[in-house]
Amino acid sequence: MMSRRKAKLYIYIISALRTFADSRTKRGKEGVTMDVSRRDLLKGGAIFGAGIAATAAVGLYGCAEEAKQASNDGANASVIPAAWDYEADIVVLGCGYAGIGAAVAGNDAGNSVLIVECMDEEGKGGASGSNGGLVNSPTAERLKFNTYGKWSDERCEEFAERAAAARDWMANYYEKLEEREFGGAPAKFAPGMGVEAYWPIVEETLALPNVSIEYNLRGRKLVSNPDTGEVLGLVAERDGQEVFVKASKGVVLATGGYEANPELVEAFHFPAFTYASAAGPARVGDGLLMAGALGARVGNLSQDVEWTPYALKVASKDAGGGVSLAAMGVGGAIYVNAAGKRFDNESRNLTHNKSTLPFLDFHGEPGNPDHTRGYVNLPLWAVWDAEMVASTPIAEQRPRTYVNTHGFSWGQDNLANVEKGYLIEADTIEELASKMQSTNMWGDPVSVDATVLAATIDEYNGFVAAGEDKDFGRDPKQMKQLATGPFYAAELIPQILYTINGLVISEKSEVLDWNNEPIKRLYAAGDVCQGVLYSPITITGCCAQGQIASEQITALDAWDA
Repeated sequence: MMSRRKAKLYIYIISALRTFADSRTKRGKEGVTMDVSRRDLLKGGAIFGAGIAATAAVGLYGCAEEAKQASNDGANASVIPAAWDYEADIVVLGCGYAGIGAAVAGNDAGNSVLIVECMDEEGKGGASGSNGGLVNSPTAERLKFNTYGKWSDERCEEFAERAAAARDWMANYYEKLEEREFGGAPAKFAPGMGVEAYWPIVEETLALPNVSIEYNLRGRKLVSNPDTGEVLGLVAERDGQEVFVKASKGVVLATGGYEANPELVEAFHFPAFTYASAAGPARVGDGLLMAGALGARVGNLSQDVEWTPYALKVASKDAGGGVSLAAMGVGGAIYVNAAGKRFDNESRNLTHNKSTLPFLDFHGEPGNPDHTRGYVNLPLWAVWDAEMVASTPIAEQRPRTYVNTHGFSWGQDNLANVEKGYLIEADTIEELASKMQSTNMWGDPVSVDATVLAATIDEYNGFVAAGEDKDFGRDPKQMKQLATGPFYAAELIPQILYTINGLVISEKSEVLDWNNEPIKRLYAAGDVCQGVLYSPITITGCCAQGQIASEQITALDAWDA
């Protein structure tokens, strides 16, 4: 069991981390990506930087006074409001698949359900609008593997049955499911993907008689009884004003992951890391931070990042989210690091890949001045020639990413993006290399060595001619000569599709504290708490967790009865 001191330290850290999320109330373009100024973290009066830096510097064994202050700034409310602005039996935060599952189950059991959605009507759903349309459910064997044996056989079997039932329920919303191969096995997909697959279900859910939704209402703090510790509702915010929401029976956190919060990604995973978020601006870890400030346990973070193909850096900054490559190695591109060298098979599938990926290769040998320090293969660039660029659109066109459904369009003509600065163009490889400039993890300028890049391309063209990639084993069918000018490049950044963990829940979807005891009347479902490590429980599993949460809440008496 974790010591009380260490548990309190994690609570301090989580409370401090919410300062960054608090600074992102306005959900504009600045709210999605990636590389955030540290000055932003001081907004709102909490000294975030000093608190997290102090704890990190001592290996999470100490705590700074500044972190304690940040904890107070992010503390949950323990005083019951004199009046509530909204009330329902069950209050669900988030309108993705997990939230929908909770809303439908709550409605069917006769409860009044209020969905609190931080986005507007068009933007609701978070990562649910970025899914590939897969309507499969995990098997018990797969769950056992995905949890690395942490779930008992009984829990795996019971949850597999619930996810299968959710799959069948979801299938009723579509005229016909498409049969396609996925992961080497037959799978069922909804017609379309992304918002095309999500909207039919959410629209019918919101039409249910006992379900209502409030848009642009963001949960800020949980309200708990200071004597019993049970959750009574929450303090939300709209247009800078506090809004009090009463949950007579219970609260379901279905707020999704934290991939749009760079400070959480850095604190939990990767230092000084520039990346893009595919799923949109709402997923900054609100549920994780709110429950964490109440003493909720955090876990299962070690492998909870789900990757997707690289994003085009400059375009992503302008679009306000990840502008994804249409496919890995699209058009026959090669990828090079700042040294001008290839470092991976460009056609490697990154989506949901849990391997140790080359772009995360990190060197940090102490006391060796000759050893490369930091990310060896970041920054990185894609390089094309004229024929490659003319062959196919470089960026994703389908409606499965947030930016593609919220006003951004790369278009069919790649060359139209040169003037926008999204692509670099040059007549020679040497000139191209001179334009391939960026910064490393410390903010120092780096540029690609023209001589090395030219040698890399010459060697690669030799592999193409021989029909064999001797360095990384790329499929010869996906390799093309890189020889016809003008030449093109774009800096790429890793892209997170979503994160899938944070809070630790029981098999009843109860949020647990550091002693593995349920926090009364607080439940969670979906990406804020999936509980698996190797691969996600899919949208059917998220839906099932939401259904389980509402079923448990239904059995409770109202706290104000």
